[in-house]
Parts: sequence; C-alpha cells; structure tokens
Amino acid sequence: MLSDYLNKVFHCDAMTLLKRLPAESIDAVISDWMYGTSQSRACLYDWGCDPAKGNAKKHWQYHQPLYEQCRRVVKPNGIIGIAQGAKFAYDGYFDTWFGGHRIWLLGRFVQVQFACHVWMVQTANQHPICFPNASGIIRQNRRALHELSQHHPCPKPTEEMHFMVTHLTKPGDIILDCCCGLGSTLVAAAQLGRRYIGCDKSRRYCQIAMNRLQPINMNGSTTGRLSIVDDCGVGGTAIQVPARHAQDMAFPHHT
Repeated sequence: MLSDYLNKVFHCDAMTLLKRLPAESIDAVISDWMYGTSQSRACLYDWGCDPAKGNAKKHWQYHQPLYEQCRRVVKPNGIIGIAQGAKFAYDGYFDTWFGGHRIWLLGRFVQVQFACHVWMVQTANQHPICFPNASGIIRQNRRALHELSQHHPCPKPTEEMHFMVTHLTKPGDIILDCCCGLGSTLVAAAQLGRRYIGCDKSRRYCQIAMNRLQPINMNGSTTGRLSIVDDCGVGGTAIQVPARHAQDMAFPHHT
C-alpha cells in the first residue's frame, strides 16, 4: 500500500523504489538528478562520481529508465520537475529526452554571488507547465548551505525547494524525490504541509535528511519518529536513527 511509503526516507537505489510504487499514485516528482556535467572527481558523492562525466548519451542511458518510471507513478495530470545541467538544455537535448516541457530558470542569490539553476517542468503527459507569476530570484541562507555542502557536493537550498513545492503542488499532495540527497525537497514538503517519499543510495545522506526532518511539524503532529528503511524493505525492519545517535549531523537546523 502507498501508505507504507509515506513520510519515510528509504536507503536504496531510485529504480528499486520506483518499481515498487503503485502506478498513478504520486502527485508530483520533484527531484534533483545528477547533472552529468562533471568530468573530474570534483563532484564526488558518498558512493562515487557521476558515471556520465559530461557525456550526454551516457547521462540519458542512466536517467531515461528513471524518467519513464516517474511518468508511470505520477498521476495523469501530475507534475514532474527535474533539475538538470544547463549544458543539456543549451545543447537541445531536453526536447528529445522529455518531449513537451518548460524550463524554469531560478536565480540563486547569496550576498553578492549569483548563479542560475535549470529545472525541466511538465505534466506526466508531457504537457509544459508555464513559469508562475512570481520572482525566480532565490535568496539563500549562506550559512545553512555552507553546512550542507560539508556533506554533499551539490546540495539544494531549502529556499529553492520551497519555490518548487509551492508553485507545483498543494497542501496534502504526495511528493516523491527519488534522489533526495540531504533531503531539501522533503524538508520543504513537510514545512508546507505536503506528504513526501524520499530515497537515496547513500545511507549517510538518508540519515542527514531524516535528522533535518525530525523537528518539523506537519498537520499539527511532529515527524520526529521518522525511520530510514534499508533496501526499500516495506514491512521489514525500520531502522530508527535518532538525531542524537546519527553520525555527521551536528550542524544546526535551518528553514
């Protein structure tokens, strides 16, 4: 049942989780996938480097099965929002890979530093979703992002995920992030009254995501009793990892 997956962080490969979710059960997939633009070891995850290393063909060979599974699990008029490298948008790959879509370009602003980030946004039926009538300038908490960057090579700012969740979903919706990393999408979802499902192949990332989720109240009740479920073992043993026991999670909580 879908309820077995709600408001949990799964330690497993994205494809493993996606294949177990019921068809047309998710309101929105909002996920930051590997960019495929790094050709060095500068972008090093817990489990290794991005295998594509800038090669568009290899990048899509890896991600296309994930994309097709996302289309399967999202409701017919549901939302797919995927962060991707600007290089691929500029080179024209998005039209071939995703069909009908819109590019949402968000500007990240930290003091005097500014950078743009690309999202591919569409319905599950590959209909474009226009950019909202809102400012796309995201003001980041520099300290919070710096702290997250100590644990992940390219963490998403919670402020950016607030923008995506706010403009693509409504309260009570179910949001899936099948490459959740340190959990910024899940944090934004919980803070805005959405339900969520997250997974990552790094157990440490899952622990950090859960730690960030612990103090957040949703619908009047705390999500503090969260669990990491290893290998998508629904019905199996849910491994409780309280914040005070988890490793590498001493940084303060930020919203």
